Amino acid sequence: MPILQLYRMYPSKAAVLCGFFRRIDETVLAIPLDSAPDERPRDRVFDLLMRRFDALTPHRAAIERLSRDLPADPLAALAAGAGLLRSMRWMLEAAGIPGEGLAGIVAVKLTAAAYMATMRTYLKLLRCTGKP
Repeated sequence: MPILQLYRMYPSKAAVLCGFFRRIDETVLAIPLDSAPDERPRDRVFDLLMRRFDALTPHRAAIERLSRDLPADPLAALAAGAGLLRSMRWMLEAAGIPGEGLAGIVAVKLTAAAYMATMRTYLKLLRCTGKP
């Protein structure tokens, strides 16, 4: 993509990060969640987060680079954090768990924390298996 076109679509690093998160969200949410009526909501969240990791796998190099670079770039880290919370809210909503109100805010933050802990393990696993 020519640099001018990229600039017009994403005028900042934060915009690039938000666009990337949105693209991953759209990939995850494009397929309706196939769950049994008696399935627990946390199991549905688990399924969606696993879909998310599947969607991220082709972008492994970018994810690894972000995990190294974000601690040194506070503005990009803030944008990534906000984008992550927004994404986790969508994952919860797709699983049938409200992401608004006090309980929703707590659920979003707990889901984001669990996701980030799992992300570290996911990256280690990809490094060990050499998956592209």
